Amino acid sequence: MKQRSAFTLIELLIVVAIIAILAAIAVPNFLEAQVRSKVSRTRADIRTIAVAIESYAVDHTKYPWVNTAIGYGLPPGRQAGTQLAGMTTPIAYITSILKDPFGGKKMPTDPYHAFNTTAEYWYWTEAYMSAQSWANASSWATAGPGSDASGCKWALMSQGPDLQWSHVVPPGAPAGFTISCEVDKPLRWAYDSTNGTISWGNIARTGP
Repeated sequence: MKQRSAFTLIELLIVVAIIAILAAIAVPNFLEAQVRSKVSRTRADIRTIAVAIESYAVDHTKYPWVNTAIGYGLPPGRQAGTQLAGMTTPIAYITSILKDPFGGKKMPTDPYHAFNTTAEYWYWTEAYMSAQSWANASSWATAGPGSDASGCKWALMSQGPDLQWSHVVPPGAPAGFTISCEVDKPLRWAYDSTNGTISWGNIARTGP
């Protein structure tokens, strides 16, 4: 009589264990590759928006006002109370307001999570900050992005892989780290992949 061959229970367990080990190695690498891809896309988006902002400034001799309807963002069109046109209409300096690949979430541990700027890139300007009741004409250069990059007139940033605009000051934080430093000093406290693929800090650019 012909003997039937089949895997033994031990052999099946070994195969399952090998598959589990390979998955444990592959999944984290896949997730890291996704984050790196989003970081690359974010940097490309910010370059594109920076060109659009500067093109707008050439035509209007001032930078776009800040859209407060969704938090701190780029205005798509004309806003009530301002005479400035937007980024997409009536002239398309950019075809649409780009979405932050890391946006869309409000983290309860983020001091800025109450703001609505979660899906789009955070944008603000020296002119806007200087006009606010909570600031003054020198705030941009002393407590804002202007002290991060001398002479800059605007700042643009993504939440970054940590999905937060800023952090509560952690124990053992480096000197100068404050509850709002990632927003107020976006270049000094910027995201750096050498701190880990998913680490604190926003992906930021200032201009011109």
